[in-house]
Amino acid sequence: PTTSPSAAPPPPPASPSQLSSEQLALLPEIIAKSKQYNWRFLDKQVVAFAEVFVRDPSPPIEDLRALLDKIGREGTGGAGLSLNMVRLWFKEARNEFGARLEGGGEGGGEGEGEG
Repeated sequence: PTTSPSAAPPPPPASPSQLSSEQLALLPEIIAKSKQYNWRFLDKQVVAFAEVFVRDPSPPIEDLRALLDKIGREGTGGAGLSLNMVRLWFKEARNEFGARLEGGGEGGGEGEGEG
């Protein structure tokens, strides 16, 4: 497999001891909310997204690419997942939980660059 030298792998999921109590409290809520939508993500993918999200609500596009490669691009029912779907998941999560995660500050960047 060819890997771009500039595409560093995403950081490993945070262990519970590395997350604040606020971040730990949000994880189940983020995962549950994701299941309410018509996403085609597998449960393990949603958990991985949520773990990254509580550490960094606006990860760089390279990290999202590496995360998607790591967790797989096949969703429920064999549906293919795209980078844009992952970006949309993070955007929706920022809209829903960003202000709470950042202590009431700004809700995360809307314009993430590449599309």
